[in-house]
Formats: sequence, C-alpha cells, structure tokens
Amino acid sequence: MVAAPALPARRFAWLRMRRKLDRLARIASSVCMIGLVLLTFNQAFQGITPELALWRDFGQDYLLGRALVDGIDPYVPVRELAQRYVEPTGFLARTTPAPHPPSMAVLVLPLLLLDYTNAVRAWFVLQIGALLIGVCLTLRSVGARWAVAAQVAPAATLLLFLWPAIGLDVGLGQSTTLLLALLAGAQCALGSGRSRLAGVLLGVSMLVKPLAWPWLLVFAARRMWSASVATLAIALIGWTMPALRIGIGPIVGYFVHTLPAVSATYATEVTNFSWWTIGPRLFDGTSAFGTTVPPLLDAPTVAGVVGVALPGLVLALAVTWLMTVRPRSLAAFGVMTAVALLINPISWGYYFVLMLLPIAALAAALLHSRWPAGHVIVALGCIGLLIPIEGQLVDLARQLSPDRALAPLPTLITLAPSLGVAGIGVLLARHAVSQANLRNRT
Repeated sequence: MVAAPALPARRFAWLRMRRKLDRLARIASSVCMIGLVLLTFNQAFQGITPELALWRDFGQDYLLGRALVDGIDPYVPVRELAQRYVEPTGFLARTTPAPHPPSMAVLVLPLLLLDYTNAVRAWFVLQIGALLIGVCLTLRSVGARWAVAAQVAPAATLLLFLWPAIGLDVGLGQSTTLLLALLAGAQCALGSGRSRLAGVLLGVSMLVKPLAWPWLLVFAARRMWSASVATLAIALIGWTMPALRIGIGPIVGYFVHTLPAVSATYATEVTNFSWWTIGPRLFDGTSAFGTTVPPLLDAPTVAGVVGVALPGLVLALAVTWLMTVRPRSLAAFGVMTAVALLINPISWGYYFVLMLLPIAALAAALLHSRWPAGHVIVALGCIGLLIPIEGQLVDLARQLSPDRALAPLPTLITLAPSLGVAGIGVLLARHAVSQANLRNRT
C-alpha cells in the first residue's frame, strides 16, 4: 500500500491558518448577529414608547389597515382616522390623506392583531430583519457564496446604521428596508434562472411602494414576459383587493386624486431629491421646514416644462442605453434603480437605502476591471454625496445664503445626493458598455 504524499510544510501551514481565519470569521459573525438581535429588541421595547410610536410613518399604514377592516374610506385625512382608532398626535395629526397605496392596508393586516404601540414595535423588528436579509441577498446577487454572504451580513448591517439614510428609514418606521430585501431577492432569483419568482418579488415590492417600476423595462427589453406578467398580476391584485371590502371608489380616488395631490404638495419641498423638483426650485420657488424660498426666476410655466422634461430625458437615455447595450441583468437593474430614484416625483433621503443595489453592482464591476483608480475615486465621491442627511444640507444652504435666509442658488446644494445617485448610475452604465464592447470583440 502506497502512502499518500505529505503536504508541503508551507501549504499545510496555510491550510491551518485558513481554518483558523474561517473559525474566527464564524465567531465574529455570530457575535455580530447576537449584538444585532439584542440591539433590535432593546430598541423595540425600550426605545419605542407609546408617545414616540405616534411619530412613526408606519402609523398611516396601521390606520389604512384598520379602515379596511371596518370597511370605511381609508383616504380621508389621517387625523380623522387617528381620532377614530389611535390619537391624532405627531405624524397622525396630518390633515392630508395617507400617500401609501391601498395594498399596504392588506399587507399590515397581521399586525392589527396587536395594539398600536406593539404593532409599531413589531414593524421595527421587521425593518431590521428585512435589512439583514436585504444585505445578505445583495451580496449573494453580486456573486458572493451563500456562506460568505451569511457571515458578512450581520457585521455589514451593524455598520450600515452609521449611514443616516438607514437610521432615518428605521427611525421613521418607513418601508425601504423591506423594498431592499424584495428587490435583492428578485435579483438573486433572476440570477438563478427563476424569472417568474423575480417577477413575483418585484410585484410584491410594488404593493409596498411602486418605486422600482422601471425594472419592468428591463423585463420588457429582455422579453421576460412571464416575469412581467407575474409583476403586473401581483400588483393589480394587491391594489384592487381592498375594493372587495371598501368598494372601488376609494381605490380610484387614491390614484386619481390623492396621489397627484400629495405629489404636488411635495413638488416644491427642498428636501425632496427628485429631479422633478429642479424646475420648481429654479422657476417657482421652494419651501424648507416652513420657510419659503423664492425662485431664481419667477416663471411657473417654465417650471412645469423643466420639471417634466428632465425626468423624461433621464428615462429616455436609460431606455436607449438598455436597448442598444443589452447589459447584463445586474447592471441593468442597478442603473434602473438609480433612474427610479431620480424620476420618482417624491424621493426622500431614506430612499437611498435602495442604492445599496447599484453600489454593490458597481463594486463587482470595478473588481472585475481590477479597480481602475480613476473610477474608484469617482465612485467613492458619489457614495460620499449620499451620506449627508437633509437637515445638514439645509443648514449648509442657509449658511451659504445672505443673512442666513435661504436663497435660491444655495438651496440647490440639497440636490447633491441626487448627483451621487446619477453618478453611480452613469459609472455602472459605462462599465456595462465596456463589457458589451469586449463581448462583441470576442
């Protein structure tokens, strides 16, 4: 019997070191996971008091669900619903209807088994869980092995709380982390060839908020008709299901009256990063925390034209790129995510949580290109523009204004994060063009 050849000493030492590093990585991941769980439940049950719970945007969804159960119109002013079910205080004292789609009333039905404060706490736990899952699926979608993604996700999730966009979304009780998990899951499903599952997950995301509707353009460009049908079917069923209880009138009223009215209300809000606001910022004036900011030039008609033309141009360029370059799905979804944030009529700072998808795709593209220095510097600069929160940008605009009264030009600095979004999208699109050229040459 011939004995197996002994491993070289150096290789044996390397294998031993690798095993130790893997063991340390698993221990660190477990510690981070335990810390994340303890932090989540401590914040949920100690940090969310009944008084603070009234200052969560989730309250609007809770009221929508309660109105659906009782069979009444959910799109009356939030204050009226709060008087009926909770307390018209904090965010529940708004005199405008809830801007969230009727499908949210269906999605929150299980949480109606809890009283309002505990429902807010449960939603908070769901937000953190969705963020953890979203980070793990995002890593997986760009090529990380499941084991690596699962190990890295807890530590990455904890680090992400240093990013104001995450803190703002979680602190307000919003739903962007849920959207991240659904969209990252759709990317993973598509990467494994399950296009119908990808369509279903995109459809569910549309029930939460239809932010990612430009992804449908990717499905159409790739002739993924089963995925497109699945998305539209889920969205249509979810949006119209409440009509079985409250009638079709409130549903139609939401899309015809409530949604346009809410969009018009925030069209001149200086903390709205959408490129729909550029026209009003320059030619119609804006508002910031109750302060009116005059326009650079008073021309309301021009404001409307510019406000529509810029998002239209962005979408047209993105569709042209999509049809001519035929990029890989990861780049296509990343670019369309950036486009979605720029052209949505309302784009708040916490929506930038979704930029984790194109950032991860761009990192994978830069790694494939061996980290070109110039592109890495530009990418880091764009990511840096996503860090400041809206209050800091408004304060900076005020400091740059004469007599500390907000002036038109300085308030344009609050659009800096949207330039970061656009820059990441352009870099990702450019790398897709380079990859397409390489494929054509070979």
